[in-house]
Amino acid sequence: MVDLPIIMVTAIDENDRIVRALELGANDYVPKPINYPILLARIQTQLSLKQLAAMNTEFLATASHDLRKPLAQIADIANQSRLKLAAGDVNPQHLLDDFTRISQWVAQINNITACVLDMQTSGFAQIRLTKMPVQMEQLVEESVAYLRETVRNKQLKIIGPQDASRLVVEADRNRIRQV
Repeated sequence: MVDLPIIMVTAIDENDRIVRALELGANDYVPKPINYPILLARIQTQLSLKQLAAMNTEFLATASHDLRKPLAQIADIANQSRLKLAAGDVNPQHLLDDFTRISQWVAQINNITACVLDMQTSGFAQIRLTKMPVQMEQLVEESVAYLRETVRNKQLKIIGPQDASRLVVEADRNRIRQV
């Protein structure tokens, strides 16, 4: 299916008919005789609106995907804590660790939400990056720490290089962590 904007070109200057055509799916109309600069401007506007709609759809899909992981982690940690409490396996330090991990995931959700709001207010083409020197080894370790308990509970293993160099890059720490 081709999703093209429909611009009605008509010599009929009856408001009821124009409104009806727009209600039936036309995106715009141009009266005859055709003024070509106006027609081209309206075509460009319709194509730009389609492009923005596609970008918005893609952005919302990405944002919702990015929010699912932290929410799933929070639910998983809460369920594991609930099961520990129900079984009488109450270790205050483990519960404190669980609450700390929940707080970290909530902070991640706040970062994603701030990114979404930032993009909505500044426009899709103007994502603001706060670049600073970031030690990648430390950032990777922090990111892995978020998942360490989940990995342990699922009996998985994270393997990385033993002699990682001290790579420092200019980057937006929060955006890189999201990735």
